[in-house]
Parts: sequence; structure tokens; C-alpha cells
Amino acid sequence: LDPEEQGLRRATHHMIRAMTAGMAAITCRDPLSTTLQGYLKQAFINSLHGVSIGPEQHKLIDEASLTIAEDNVELATNFIVKSACEKATPDMDKRMENEFLMRKQARQEGRQYADPVALARAQSLPEKIRPRVGAITAQQMAIYEEFSSKICGFKPTTAEDMIVDYSVMKSSTPTTMQSVVHH
Repeated sequence: LDPEEQGLRRATHHMIRAMTAGMAAITCRDPLSTTLQGYLKQAFINSLHGVSIGPEQHKLIDEASLTIAEDNVELATNFIVKSACEKATPDMDKRMENEFLMRKQARQEGRQYADPVALARAQSLPEKIRPRVGAITAQQMAIYEEFSSKICGFKPTTAEDMIVDYSVMKSSTPTTMQSVVHH
């Protein structure tokens, strides 16, 4: 029920980062570890091409693969979490674009925006927990900030981190690959 698009955007970014990070970390860690072990075993076996590998060497390969995978799975998981969050944030901005535009338009017209569907849902809640139409308070935003402040593999999130307009960034900032292709 926040009439300001920047408040809604910040809260949305905090929530999507926290949810995406949690889901990515939970769902990828074990399969990633298994896959890393498999690739490492295969790489070790391929590097010994033409050499007879006995049970002792197989045991060493298994142990080395397990140790290397265990030592690196957290780093790889954090990379996946970071990548997933970086993709989810602009995707969420795209999904919320209409909500942002309606709030911006209402502000330009000098009125306060309130989503009628959200307002109807809020009215059905008990008075003590019913959200109010209006900007999110600092105390309410602190709840959203807490969600995304301790994501594994990330520095703590600051307010400045959350104000990035990814649609502008995407169109104006070339990626490394785009820079290489265009030169």
C-alpha cells in the first residue's frame, strides 16, 4: 500500500534478493557438490589416459575429488546465489513496472495511489495488523532490510545498493562481452 514507487522498489528488491538467495542456496548446494565431484573424478581419470588405474589410484582420485569439491562448493554456491539474485532483481522490476508507473502517475497528478486489490485485502485483516495506506516507515523498511542484509556471499546491503534502476543500467551499460564484440 506504499504510494511511493521507490519505497516499493526497495522493499521488492530486499524481498526478491532474500528469497532468491535462500532458494538458490538450498536447491543447488548438494547437486553442485555431486556434479563437481563427478567432473573432478573424470578430469583426474582423463589426465591419466593410457595409464592403468588400480584400486589404490581410484581411492586417491575419489578422496581428492571429494576434498576439492568440499573445499570449493561454498564458493561455487555463493557465485550461483549472486548470479541468481542479479537476474531476479531486474526480472522483478520488469514484473512490477506497471505498479511503479501507476504510483508515479498518481504522484504527478497530485494524488496518493492505493492499489484497490491490496486495499481490499488489507480491509479484511484485523485492525491491529492491518497495513495502512502511506509510505513505508523506517521501522517497516528495517524488516525488509533485515531479510536481505545477511545473504551468504554478499556484503551487507545498504540503502544505496537498493536504489539501482536496473532497466536504465541494462540499456546504458555494456557488458564485458558486448564491449569485446563491438570493438
